[in-house]
Amino acid sequence: MPQNGTYAEYVKVPVENIVEKPAHLSWEEAASLPLAGLTAYRALVTKGNVQKGEKVLIPGAGGGVASFLIQFAHALGAEVYVTSSKEDKINKAMELGAVGGVNYTEENWVEQLLDLTGGIDLSIDSVGGDSFKSLIALGKIGSRIVNFGSTRGPVNNLFLPSLTLKEMSIIGSTMGSADDFSKMIKLVNKKEIHPVIDRAYPLREVKKALDRIEKGQHSGKIVLTINEI
Repeated sequence: MPQNGTYAEYVKVPVENIVEKPAHLSWEEAASLPLAGLTAYRALVTKGNVQKGEKVLIPGAGGGVASFLIQFAHALGAEVYVTSSKEDKINKAMELGAVGGVNYTEENWVEQLLDLTGGIDLSIDSVGGDSFKSLIALGKIGSRIVNFGSTRGPVNNLFLPSLTLKEMSIIGSTMGSADDFSKMIKLVNKKEIHPVIDRAYPLREVKKALDRIEKGQHSGKIVLTINEI
């Protein structure tokens, strides 16, 4: 990443970090790939080792990384399920390729999801907190959980036998490598994946963009357009 951030008209990066824009994408769509797309690809493919036919759970559908996770997993032949607090975000996830989803504000959402799936092979989590324990309850024997964030804080009072008796794996992940990025671009090109853009704001309205993210009003990525200062 550039040393002084990217909220600017120009940035300086090493030439080896420059990648050709996929021809089927707009500049706004392509702008969402280097962080959100890369984070999703590494968690799902490099770390999660997703396989065709596996049942994949993506909690908290609606954000930029989640929308990439849904599309990538679907493109790779997985059976995708989501959770969200809003029905419209579940419906949007299904438009992107998810098979179904449940509202996690409902008291029996774990039971609903178990009835729907029969158990999960791979969960990709960025939430953490107490809901992390539900991912263990949802996992099949030998399943995996990949975590790349903890927006709800630490996992307290985790009962380890619930994990060990299922022989489950918990795997940490972060943004990704140059090799991950190259492979992600190949997948985006091959499957002609279009990133979900919630809104594009001119650079002068960056505060509005950040407010929309903070309030959880977005579905997909928010981008800044630097040609409109």
